[in-house]
Amino acid sequence: MNKNKENNVQHKPNMHHNTINGSNNKMINGDNFEYNHFEQKFITILAPENIIQNEYSENYYKYIGKFKELEGYLFCKLFGFKEKDYNFTSTTLKFGKAIIDWTIGSTLFPIRLLEQFQQEMAMDFDLKENEIINQRWTAMSEYFKGNLQKSLELYQSLLTRIKHGEYIESYFKDDILIDGRNIDIQYEEENNKYKPKNEFQKEIDKNKHILANPMYDRIKINIYESAHKSSFDYKYQSKYTIIYSNGIENICNEIQNLIYVTIFWGSITHLQLSRKLLAEVLHLYADSLNDEKLYLSTLKMLILENNQKKFKKLFNSLRYKFPSTHSTEFINNLLLQRNSVINFYITEYNCILYELFGRYLSNPEYLKLENEMLNKIEITSKINISNIYNILKALKCNITRISNKEKMFNIFLEYFENNYSRFYMEIAEIMNSMELEYLTKNELVLFGQVLDKLVMEKERHSLNIINSIVNYRNITKLDKYSDIINESSHNIIVNNISKNEDNCIIVKNIIEIMESRAEMREKSPYVYTGYANEYTIGRDAFSLENYTAELENLILKKLFPLAVKILASKNQSRYEKIRHIRILSNLLIEHPTPKYKDIISNIISKMDLESMDDEAFRSRTEQDLITNKRMLDFLLDNISQENMINDFCETILSQEDCILEVLRCFDFINKKIKLNNTFLEKQLYFIFKYSYNTDFDIDVKCKSYSILRMLLKTSYEINMLNFIKTNANICTFEEAREIVNILKNESIEKQYIKEIKEKLLENNNYNVRGITNKYL
Repeated sequence: MNKNKENNVQHKPNMHHNTINGSNNKMINGDNFEYNHFEQKFITILAPENIIQNEYSENYYKYIGKFKELEGYLFCKLFGFKEKDYNFTSTTLKFGKAIIDWTIGSTLFPIRLLEQFQQEMAMDFDLKENEIINQRWTAMSEYFKGNLQKSLELYQSLLTRIKHGEYIESYFKDDILIDGRNIDIQYEEENNKYKPKNEFQKEIDKNKHILANPMYDRIKINIYESAHKSSFDYKYQSKYTIIYSNGIENICNEIQNLIYVTIFWGSITHLQLSRKLLAEVLHLYADSLNDEKLYLSTLKMLILENNQKKFKKLFNSLRYKFPSTHSTEFINNLLLQRNSVINFYITEYNCILYELFGRYLSNPEYLKLENEMLNKIEITSKINISNIYNILKALKCNITRISNKEKMFNIFLEYFENNYSRFYMEIAEIMNSMELEYLTKNELVLFGQVLDKLVMEKERHSLNIINSIVNYRNITKLDKYSDIINESSHNIIVNNISKNEDNCIIVKNIIEIMESRAEMREKSPYVYTGYANEYTIGRDAFSLENYTAELENLILKKLFPLAVKILASKNQSRYEKIRHIRILSNLLIEHPTPKYKDIISNIISKMDLESMDDEAFRSRTEQDLITNKRMLDFLLDNISQENMINDFCETILSQEDCILEVLRCFDFINKKIKLNNTFLEKQLYFIFKYSYNTDFDIDVKCKSYSILRMLLKTSYEINMLNFIKTNANICTFEEAREIVNILKNESIEKQYIKEIKEKLLENNNYNVRGITNKYL
């Protein structure tokens, strides 16, 4: 080993004419700017000796060797194994253990141990106080203490040294600039400021090479390669393959080493990215093994690394499959690990907890979070504008549980006084969702004041507040906002429906809107304009109490011609064709007269299955259209009940994409099906279990209850009631609505209703308990 290696000092670069020359006289790493000519010995003790050959310096092994006794610690902590006690007296090992605990959310960031550890490393590796690495260590300590400004000042000092041309290894300079940029952005965001150009980013933009640190990259590549190989092997193993090890223990040890290296370099960004890396590895293994505990661990790491978007996506995809995702135990774990959240992200962390889990929290914990959310959006000198949108969205998710509505309304009024116009739309959405019948007198007065402000800003900001207006008028009996109600057909329809106005007028208005849209589609297929609201005619519109000579004339002269036009045209979408088949079906269910059957049979005979492609968000397949036509054929007595059910069951088993539409049809004609065939009962029992468990989309789960309703009238009644009782205390709110509906409207023994109600009231979802008490 040469002397410079022994002293941990890199060779002084060749300097000529204020440049640093690489091989073939090219600038090192593509840097094309000049450095001042002065001697600077920069310590690179952990850098690979030869990156291509993946050889590390002796000092790297010396440093990593200090943590040898902690090997396996991350693996044991994640998966509950206990190979040894991991109790140490040395500062290095105590810190090494503590930083892993912090990474996975078990403890506070170990500031005191970090500073002691850094002092020990400074002595072991002969690092002087004026070295850049010491300055980064200090900045890291200040950052994790929450002193963002102090940390930024230290990085600005480092930026000045870089600008003055001080020689710093390219990969280490990149590391410094990235940390400085990110801290600067966080500081500006926290103080509601915006810079057109970040000074650190300007310096980064001067580099031609890709920002990289060979040490981090080499370790991360090893980790990703191992994780992807293991994941692939598990997903595609043959039934005869025996896998003796999934490699995750070795990967955990590699991640530990990455964390320890990151700490030495003082990189705040890469320390945070270690959590991201761990989350990605856990997700790979969770997917390949379909392991519930691994999924829960992935969620915990995703929220710790502040990846809200990915956390929500994964949570929403899992919560119907694994009830443990909204269990008290899991939520308590998320609450406990808040101590490990970086100070800058704590409001965002609490916001996502409140948004997704507010309905599941105990009353004391909920009230704490609600109060914190409201405090964070109050207009004060410390308000962080960037948090307001997400908090308002979270408040809407907990609208039925908000306790301090007066404070919320007063905050909204302040927003209008201070022209916080970017949030008016979110305020309008919250107001539209309010249940006014539960407001106190003072709350209702404040609601009216906020509504007045929204009305004043309605045109300027295109606010949709018709639901707020209609609900407020109905509760207060005040004749206000009539001009807004009468300004559009949609507003008139909403108002008339809410007041149970003349049914014939409502049906006429809806038909006219559908006629206008059908005409537009004929002229310009694939063009959708003014489709913010959906319109259809429900079964109640044709009920005996609503049926009049005027309505019959409207059906014959307006509805039937419209149905012919839509069903027979290639320019109309499948979605619209299905909608009109259902309107005709509603009419037949209420009035199965020979006259109507003849007319509708004639309309259906002219139907063209070829249709315009639907918009993505309302897409329907040709099979979906055929399924609805089969339902209408049954109502027209063109096919038997048995044939229809057999067709439906075959579609469910053979075409997974069509399960939901078939279940919608079962739900639509539930009352018309009379089971008196043992084979059909068995067939539907199997289809119910298959539908409920095959697809974890909540709509499919809920619509499968349409089959359960039919089976309640068969020999499977007890099976179905026990199924409901088993699910009641762990089901989601959406599923609970189906259960409450069944208990309320079906003929069920009182003892079963009592037992199921008790189980529903044990559910940890506040809204489930709320609808149970309200309707049962």
